[in-house]
Amino acid sequence: MKHKLVVPAAVIALGLVAAAPAAHAVTVKQIRQADLVTALNDVRSAGHYDFLAEGVHVKTDDTSSQAKVALYFPVTDGFPTSGGIEWYGTTPAPGAQLVFDADNISGNGNDYNVLVGESVYGDNWWLTSSSSATAKAADPSGTDNGGNGSEWFGTLAQWKAALPTAKALAGGFSLGSGIKGEGVVRAVNFGETSYVFTDTPAVVTKDVTGSVTSKVKRNHLAKLTFTADALPAGTTQGKVLTWTVKVDGTQTAEFVQNAGQVSKLTYPFKKHTGTHKVVVRKNGVKQTVVKVNTNQA
Repeated sequence: MKHKLVVPAAVIALGLVAAAPAAHAVTVKQIRQADLVTALNDVRSAGHYDFLAEGVHVKTDDTSSQAKVALYFPVTDGFPTSGGIEWYGTTPAPGAQLVFDADNISGNGNDYNVLVGESVYGDNWWLTSSSSATAKAADPSGTDNGGNGSEWFGTLAQWKAALPTAKALAGGFSLGSGIKGEGVVRAVNFGETSYVFTDTPAVVTKDVTGSVTSKVKRNHLAKLTFTADALPAGTTQGKVLTWTVKVDGTQTAEFVQNAGQVSKLTYPFKKHTGTHKVVVRKNGVKQTVVKVNTNQA
């Protein structure tokens, strides 16, 4: 899938440089505004964001405590061993964030912990002071407490090794508080998955559905009408609709329909030849049986 990055003119005018994307991210998952975890988001009065075709434009007005934009999205791929942010904007870039349960046991006080990844600290991710005692006790840095955002830090691979049952809950980023900046977060990457922000509507694939109606005329003529339903707005076609018709046990027709198509078949029988049976199957499942008694007056 190709993506187009749309950077606001104000950002381009600043002559800003993009942060290097995280390597090896091969699976793209699109994140729309409706996907955000609103209970975790923290957007204050001096912080603003707008979703773009590819990325989210983020801006803080000043260096006050109200200058903050933090957005989060669900992560279900397990605890990652690498991560980073793709940022096109001012320095410093927002910090990437990983929210996790330290032991994958709900309700025991270890449920909410946050690791922050900032480029100034290289591959090290530091643990926030509001995190649980269990997470802090697993600190990969040991007695080394300086120069990495907090006294608890290490690479994501080290954190995973230290907390083998930890479960990733959400990913995200935070610009601020107290930082004036502007730019576009294209994506937050964890392992081989790139979570790309976008405002383009999700493409929904829907298999073709439909129905058949029948009429018997003059007691010797069977008329069948096959109607494939039109697709709802905002969807694309998946599997086509397959029809088969058997007359007196012998297959006489097999065809497919795309959404919105109408097809008609007519089967005439000679009078006074007894009762004939027409069986219609949709995608291999019997839909209707039409009996034509040619002996009736």
